This record gives sequence, C-alpha cells and structure tokens, in this order.
Amino acid sequence: MHVLVVEDDALLAEGLMSALTRAGHAVDRTPSGKSADALLRRKEYDLVVLDVGLPDIDGFEVCAGSASAGPRPASWCSPPATLSRTACTVSTSAPTIT
Repeated sequence: MHVLVVEDDALLAEGLMSALTRAGHAVDRTPSGKSADALLRRKEYDLVVLDVGLPDIDGFEVCAGSASAGPRPASWCSPPATLSRTACTVSTSAPTIT
C-alpha cells in the first residue's frame, strides 16, 4: 500500500512512518497542506493520514481539494477531540465530505 503522511510534527510523523514501513507499506511524508495538495494531484495514494492542524492550510482544505481533484482510493483525517467543521471520512472510492 502506498501511504502519504501529512504531519508537521516531526516526531509524530517519524513514528507513523516507521510503523507503516515495518508493516510493509511504501510511505511518503510532507509537513504542509500545500505540498500535500500538490502531491495528491500528481501521485496516487492508497491511504492518506492527514493532520487537521497544519501550518499553512488546514487538513480540511487539503481533503476538500483532494476530493475536487478527482477520485482517491481512501483518505483518513485525524480530527481534534471535538470536531465542528467539515470532516473527511474513510472511503474505498474517494474522500467523502460529511
């Protein structure tokens, strides 16, 4: 599985990448929403682990932009404890805005 980790916290990102790599997955990482958006338009990923609190554009915007760019196999957003904005959910065909 090809996974994109979008996380600005280096320690957290390294832990996620290490676990995913040990599980046999190919992993790319980017620390910003803008670069994630660019990667999602150029490459296909099976799974996206997406932080909501990114330094440039938030994860909700990345998820919405990915959905408008066309179908994606699956996305997962890591929301804060309480969620009051549009959220991404796991889908087998494309990110779903709920």
